[in-house]
Amino acid sequence: MKRYIPILIMAISIAVTSCNNLLVKESATQEEKAFVTLAVGSPSSRTILPESYDEVASLVNFTFTATSTAGEEVTQTFTDYDTLQTARIPIALGTYDCKLSATSTGGIKYEGVLEDTVIAPGDNTLAFKLQAVQLSTEPGSLEVQLTFPGTNVAVVKAGLYSIAGEALDGFPEEVLEITSGNTVTYNKDEVPGGSHLIQFSFYGDAEYRMFLGMHTESVVIVSGKQSAATRSIESINPMYTITYELDGGSFVEGYTAPEKFTSGMELQLPKVSEVQKPGEGLSKWDFSGWYEDVSFAGSPVDSLSRGTGENKTYYARWDPYIGVDAATVSTLDLSGMTGECKVVVTDEINESTISTLNSKISAAGASVKIHLDLSQTTGLTSIGSSAFFDCSKLTSVVIPSSVTSIGSYAFYKCSGLTSVEIPAGVTSIDGRAFFGCSGLTSVEIPSSVTSIGNEAFFGCSGLTSVTFGDTSGWYVTQAYTDDGTAVTLSSKDLAANAKLVKFYDNMYSWYKVD
Repeated sequence: MKRYIPILIMAISIAVTSCNNLLVKESATQEEKAFVTLAVGSPSSRTILPESYDEVASLVNFTFTATSTAGEEVTQTFTDYDTLQTARIPIALGTYDCKLSATSTGGIKYEGVLEDTVIAPGDNTLAFKLQAVQLSTEPGSLEVQLTFPGTNVAVVKAGLYSIAGEALDGFPEEVLEITSGNTVTYNKDEVPGGSHLIQFSFYGDAEYRMFLGMHTESVVIVSGKQSAATRSIESINPMYTITYELDGGSFVEGYTAPEKFTSGMELQLPKVSEVQKPGEGLSKWDFSGWYEDVSFAGSPVDSLSRGTGENKTYYARWDPYIGVDAATVSTLDLSGMTGECKVVVTDEINESTISTLNSKISAAGASVKIHLDLSQTTGLTSIGSSAFFDCSKLTSVVIPSSVTSIGSYAFYKCSGLTSVEIPAGVTSIDGRAFFGCSGLTSVEIPSSVTSIGNEAFFGCSGLTSVTFGDTSGWYVTQAYTDDGTAVTLSSKDLAANAKLVKFYDNMYSWYKVD
């Protein structure tokens, strides 16, 4: 008997294994089954419908179509809404584009689409939102009453658009009358049949510069019927104000500054050409920008950024502005000036004019800062040697385009100099031209410059950026570390030697080779 026992055990094992495989296969088959049930909502809770519109429950002749990514199609029809609700449609697993269409008793065709729908094992509910898609183009009429909140709205416009957002011919945007209770009414006859959009636009000013917001309604127009609705909206963007403190100045005639805004707007503040402040004689006022701080701390601002949600006050900063020509430079009197003052020189000048300017600036009030603009002059070809030697009250200078060279010691120890504009056309900057200009933070060297003399920028302790219009070919013969140790950098190309950045403060001699 013992020899039969292994055979019996093997037979039982095979039977159990076969049974297990059968169970697994049957379970897998169960998991692969999927069903679809359909749900339908209102065509749109915000759609303005014709007076004869039938509710969803009375729609008829439903057709459901599902097309898989592999091209397989499932189609099923239902005569009424009740039958559709109770249907449980078998469908294979996969991804489908699904569509449900129906027709109302008034003859309007509706359709809803669900793209890239993933069908998972078990029950899947597909909820369609139906929209009118096939209507007669014969006209109907429209009347919409809209109530809105707040007191900031000055103008309301409305117009008709296609579903794609394109203006509907014959129904351009128009201004609506605002009646008591913040209500407007938009009514139109002979509106083409179909689905359209009504767009309401709200403005805070009569010039339509201050856009507050928009409200859109969809509408279905049916031949010979009126589509009507009463709507109300709860909010429009809050409006904020801009106050300008002009300190004796004014806006130029014909210009109106923006005074209101919403958080969704981005505004350009009045520019220098749009503000003015009267002066007397040679003395005028130069507009130096808008500041948010009454004491002009921080940097000026030229625009109001999107997202600002508070009332704003901007303070105009006016710096004394003196305009002189070559003939009147000798009459320039800066002795009583305080703060910052801009001096603009015009007409043809020479080195003698520069010498006079230097003496006038040096004689200015103790705390004055002079911004010298020579860009409107002609005739000067060189900022000569020691032209502004030790002129500590010179804060900025714009060199005229006629200049081709900046002489040695030209701005020597101009410790208050923070900005210099070197024009294209300058070919040389001689030795110690900007020696000791500790307030200078950046310099742009035009590509026309071919030589920079010994210690041209030595002692410029604030200098952090030197930009070359043409970096190729520049070499440095000598530089110093922060502790004064000499460093030889000959045959080191400027563009390739990152170490040069740390030597801008104590650069000794630069030159360019062809």
